[in-house]
Amino acid sequence: MKLLAADSFAPIFEPLLGRRVGYVPTAGGVGDLLVELAAFQLFAHFGVDYHVETLAGECAADVLVVAGGGPGPLCPPALAARLAEASAAIPVVLLPRSLSGSVGIRVRRLHVRDRASLAWERDATLMPDLILGLEVAAPREAEEEPGVWLRCDEEGLFAGQGLGDPDLVCGTAAEYLALAARHRAIVTDRPEFAMAALVQGREATLVPAASPVNRSLYESWLADLGCRWLDDRDMGGDGTPIVATLAAAAGGLTAAAGDPRRIERALARCDAALRAVDARMAARDRAFEEVVGLFAAGQERLLRRIDDLEESLYRLQARQPAAAAATDAEADDVEERRRYGQLVGRIRGIVRDRLPADAAVLVVSRGDDELLRLFGRRGGHFPQAASGVYAGHHPADAAAAVAHLEELAAAGWDHLLLPATSFWWLEHYGLLAAHLHRSAAVVHEGADCIIFGLRDESSWAPLTGFVAAFKAREARFPAILDWGTGCRLERIFPEVPVFAPPEPLAACLPYLEESIDVIAVPAGDAARLQEARRVATAAVVEIDRAADSAPRVIVHPLGRHAAVSVQRGRIVPADVRGLETRGRLP
Repeated sequence: MKLLAADSFAPIFEPLLGRRVGYVPTAGGVGDLLVELAAFQLFAHFGVDYHVETLAGECAADVLVVAGGGPGPLCPPALAARLAEASAAIPVVLLPRSLSGSVGIRVRRLHVRDRASLAWERDATLMPDLILGLEVAAPREAEEEPGVWLRCDEEGLFAGQGLGDPDLVCGTAAEYLALAARHRAIVTDRPEFAMAALVQGREATLVPAASPVNRSLYESWLADLGCRWLDDRDMGGDGTPIVATLAAAAGGLTAAAGDPRRIERALARCDAALRAVDARMAARDRAFEEVVGLFAAGQERLLRRIDDLEESLYRLQARQPAAAAATDAEADDVEERRRYGQLVGRIRGIVRDRLPADAAVLVVSRGDDELLRLFGRRGGHFPQAASGVYAGHHPADAAAAVAHLEELAAAGWDHLLLPATSFWWLEHYGLLAAHLHRSAAVVHEGADCIIFGLRDESSWAPLTGFVAAFKAREARFPAILDWGTGCRLERIFPEVPVFAPPEPLAACLPYLEESIDVIAVPAGDAARLQEARRVATAAVVEIDRAADSAPRVIVHPLGRHAAVSVQRGRIVPADVRGLETRGRLP
């Protein structure tokens, strides 16, 4: 339930629509985390686009929203200084809070949650505390009788003497709500705790604190929402102030009681309660993990069953009798179609085994819709028209193919499949092949098809990054000597001069020391690696070609080039010689 409709807070949140909102988190206690939870709900209700802003670096927001809560500093001193500096250029909105002094920074819109705070900022707008608009699930029946929870910090009337402070018992907003829901009624001097009880349908009585905030909040909003007020001047039948009696019942005033054993018993009860909570949480976590495991296993079985049914359907369609051939030419055509159908079946099996069920696969299909039926994976033609159907023609050139592929990748397609019948594309569209090898990962490469993961990192990213760093430093591309890697580096780096030694199997290279920019060698050959280091000036590249996976590429920069490496497309200092570089270039 909630006490106030979300629209009650429209004057705060509607002006934020269409803005890039940076939310500066609360620096208060656990009760203020409840305010933060309500803020996130209201951001979602009004459709406000926000991100959490720490002001640690460049601010990406065009309006800053500072968390609300009780009295005290807006945020820690270091963050407050950055916020004050940012407020000179970026508008600041302060969510409803109580004030015990002037805000101290430039604020475009300032909201306070009680009338007493208006004395500190007369231009502020009075708005309800966000907790009053918090929507929570209906709690279970109360487990305990009325509970007394009094703060023990400097803002409490019995500062330093309480053992029943909810901010000490709870660490999260969820625990705060659960604690309030345990009791049929709550008596407290923490207004956030009283509101936590009210939004869950519990009775709540607010008592004074050292500051006037509690009384002002009660008169501003809580009285009309069913909260009760107990004044510190109200006396009991024995002439003792009722608030003091409640404090003693909650574990407060222990210093006046003078009984250390009472403190020990209270602490023992707290420890026992915390252990019980920990045990319940651990049991709940175990049960949750078991449920997740069962769900995952059931989902896997269901997906396998769907794949089996799909495979049965494919086989039944493949067994349909073909018309008898009248001529040898027709017989050849029937045989060719049979072999093509077998190829399609093998490709489907590869897709089922290698790609996730939610994969979106572009297929160089020549318009064959059968190639798009991939065990439930989303399939699409490449190239394709705007409507998604086969474009009806091949790309005009490699540049057009790359542009079209990037367009479709941005639209959500995450894999590209080339069947064996389209392997000629990698030769004809050389720049497309280079683009794929350098910006995508080879998920599968075999006689039947090649599959590229468009969102996965290429195994060639280390060498791609080094080539870019070399070009930026030397204003030219490096020459690469391919000493028996078998990887056809000229296809992957068509703009780079790639050549081979006159005798690829020789143990030594017929070149002077430090005479060739980059030398690529197979991994694991120590003698060849040492000889390559003798001849190379900029880097030696080891390439490990595993039979069943993409090659592993390790770049060992040399000489002055060892001072830089590339990580995620940026040239950065390298402090380790031979550091393996990783990352995709833009």
